[in-house]
Amino acid sequence: MAGTQAKPLNYERLSKVFRLDSSGNLERFYWRVRWKKYKYTPDADGYSGVRFESSVCKLHRVIYCLLNKKDIPANYVVDHIDGDTSNNSISNLRAVTDRDNTKNMRVHRLGKKVGSSLANRKGIYTKTERYYSRIAIQGKTVYLGTYFKESDANLAYETAVSRINRHPKDSTTTLKNFVNRELRKRGVVKVDLRVKNKEVCFGAS
Repeated sequence: MAGTQAKPLNYERLSKVFRLDSSGNLERFYWRVRWKKYKYTPDADGYSGVRFESSVCKLHRVIYCLLNKKDIPANYVVDHIDGDTSNNSISNLRAVTDRDNTKNMRVHRLGKKVGSSLANRKGIYTKTERYYSRIAIQGKTVYLGTYFKESDANLAYETAVSRINRHPKDSTTTLKNFVNRELRKRGVVKVDLRVKNKEVCFGAS
C-alpha cells in the first residue's frame, strides 16, 4: 500500500534471524531450538507484523527480501497479486510501483474503476449517478472532470497516467488539456458543474 516510506531491510542481518522453509513459510532462529516456525497474527486489514531489530516490519516485505536476497527496489512496494493481504505465499507477492499497487487494490478488482469516484453533491447532481475523476501527482490531487459513466471517468484517469509516464514534467494545465483532447476524440462527454440543478452535456473541452 502507498504511504510513509518503510524502513529499509538489510538482507544480511535479516537472514541471520529469519529464513523461508521449503514451503515458503517464515522461520525464526532461536538459540535453544534453532529454527522454528514464526507465529504471527494478522491485523484488521489482514497484514501481519514481524518484530526485527526493535521494530515491526510487514510480513510480506520480510518474505520478499528473504526470497530475493535484497530489499524492495526504491520507489516500489510489495503487492499482493490476488488482493488478499493475508495471503503471503511466494507466488502471490511482487514488487510494483505505488500506482500499480493502487490499481490492484481489492476495491478496484471487485468492480470499482480506479481513478473514478461516485459523485453526490446536493444542488448540482440529479438522482442519476455521476462520476468524477481525479489523480494524485506528488501529493497534489488533480481534478480530471465529472462524467456520466464510471468507465469514462476511469478512461480519463488512465489517459492521465499514460501522459504522466511519457511526460512527467508536464504542468497540471498541460495534463488536463491533453486528457480533454483525447476524450473528445473518443466522443466522451462531461457534466458541466457550472450550471446548478441542470445537466449540460458537452464534449471534453
